[in-house]
Amino acid sequence: MGTEIDLNIKNLTISWGKIEIFDNYFWLFDNFIFQRKTNDNSFENQLALSTNLKNVKFRMDHLGWSLKETQAVFDSTLGNAQCKFDLVLNFNILKRVIQNADLNKLNNDYLRNKNYDYGFSDWLKNTIEQDPEYQALVNHYIDQLPNLTDSSNGAELNDNVLSSETDFHFGPEKELEINLEEFLRSLDPNIVLRIFCEKDSNSDLELNWFCYDLIANGWATEDEIKYIDPRFYRIEHNKLYGKLQRYAIVVDGVDDTIQGMDNWLKAKGIKVFRKDYIKMKRNNKFNCHYTAPTFIRNTIDHPENELNSFENEDLINSVNVMLHIIKINNSSC
Repeated sequence: MGTEIDLNIKNLTISWGKIEIFDNYFWLFDNFIFQRKTNDNSFENQLALSTNLKNVKFRMDHLGWSLKETQAVFDSTLGNAQCKFDLVLNFNILKRVIQNADLNKLNNDYLRNKNYDYGFSDWLKNTIEQDPEYQALVNHYIDQLPNLTDSSNGAELNDNVLSSETDFHFGPEKELEINLEEFLRSLDPNIVLRIFCEKDSNSDLELNWFCYDLIANGWATEDEIKYIDPRFYRIEHNKLYGKLQRYAIVVDGVDDTIQGMDNWLKAKGIKVFRKDYIKMKRNNKFNCHYTAPTFIRNTIDHPENELNSFENEDLINSVNVMLHIIKINNSSC
């Protein structure tokens, strides 16, 4: 079968891959410490990155995946899909169905016993189809279709209704079923994960990313597992910095200056590397000794200054220390 890589909530797989074909979820974890975990999907006492959904929710909320941002991603994905085929669904239906799932019962064994060949996405499709609001949307969609058997007015069939003989053979309900299945199988697992995190009773459930076997079997290096999208992380880094700066100014009365903010960060005990930020003034270089968040913030904000640079690991560490400050301030930043 090859080396597999799974992302599990408790004993439910919500994303999986093999060898080089997998999604990276390192950003959901605040460390690279592997723990021995077991699930009911062929992983027994295997090494995995692990945390709970409370911590995952915190990171997602501050790294571009708040519930509002997640809905925006879903709506955009849905809109793109609806440009290609007919699909009746909305975020509220998806959210309700996922939040109503009992993760003490819904697991990989259950899905296998019920013959859900594609696992969670097939369960999700079948459960959505039983939702009253979804059924109402389907009925409304069908009611809006022209009467295909009534040709008395000589009207031509709508290409959007009958795009092919296959569509006509299936009928509109079957077509919607097939389209929903395709849409859910390709849906970003981060959307599903963020919705699971929204339910308070799920907070203590473990999220385990079984990725160590890829390293052990030589299919990936640690650096590849720890990969982040630097463009995404740069944006979120400076959003975090700005959020902390507003907090420091409003709550602690810090000066509205970079130096004032950096002094505040030092007072918060930031121990991540400190580095000289090189400035140019009147053709002269001079150094400013900053904490990592300020150094990286300035480097990102001033790409015209090519004298400063940082590595992805520096970016990750800086994000993590800022998240730590937000957490110890009870997320009030």
